[in-house]
Amino acid sequence: MSKILLFDSSAFIYRAFYAIPASFSTKNGLQTNALYGFFLMVLTLLKTQTPDYAIFAFDAREKTFRHELFTEYKATRVKAPQSLYDQIPLIREGLEALQATCVIAPGFEADDILGAISSEHGGENLQIYIATGDLDALQLVNNNVRVITPAKGIINLNIYDEQKVFDRFQVSPKQIPDYKALCGDKSDNIPGLMGIGPKQATKLLTEFKNIEGIYKNLDKLTAKIKNLFQDNEKQVLLSKNLATIKTELNLKLEIENSAVDKFNTEALKTFFSKYECFNLIKKMDFLQKKTPVNETFQPSLF
Repeated sequence: MSKILLFDSSAFIYRAFYAIPASFSTKNGLQTNALYGFFLMVLTLLKTQTPDYAIFAFDAREKTFRHELFTEYKATRVKAPQSLYDQIPLIREGLEALQATCVIAPGFEADDILGAISSEHGGENLQIYIATGDLDALQLVNNNVRVITPAKGIINLNIYDEQKVFDRFQVSPKQIPDYKALCGDKSDNIPGLMGIGPKQATKLLTEFKNIEGIYKNLDKLTAKIKNLFQDNEKQVLLSKNLATIKTELNLKLEIENSAVDKFNTEALKTFFSKYECFNLIKKMDFLQKKTPVNETFQPSLF
């Protein structure tokens, strides 16, 4: 069975920026900590996971459909420094040099792209691994999909299968949106249901499976909990919608065009030299050497 590695590039860039000291820069003073950390994580995953294919997803530049549903979505997040945003074009430049497949979908987040690819290609004798720093992606885990998250720093990893998701949250992967609809999510400013904590949420989901099941069985709840759900139904349903990764994007990607053995590794080395990331060049020996050529490849979909 072939293996594809899907990267949540936006989450990786953010994590890399804060994991590598801001003093990391070129001789001319160009800050490159996010660039270096991002590609260090990418090379580490390509080496340890040995995928046949790789695709890099990015958040849309504009606000997403979730902001249209709830204007306060992610509103509590502190805006990242400009020095992070300045490095995003550099990272894209590196991926273009590598001739890697990069995808962005207007109105959607990288998670939605990863979910769409997993949904579209999950039944094609393809083992799917999703690399992200966002635990929202755990809802995508199934028999054929695994999620990889950094455990500590940027190179130690956790790999989640269905059992590991359950061990951490006491719910199944497909119940993660329901869990967040009850408990909320501070990082995304998803409100949830005030008065319901993780223990109560897992108990309810164990008995009733999902939010819809709870509302069909309100008479089985205590009067206090029943009133809580009745008084906040719109908020609970909104929270689940916000927490649910959308998989119906119809991206129509040709997976074969994303083969790792088609990577232009020599061009990436040139890119690393340009930005004085010489240590990364030393970490590329495991990749098949490939000299720059003029051939057709899947372009960046920015």
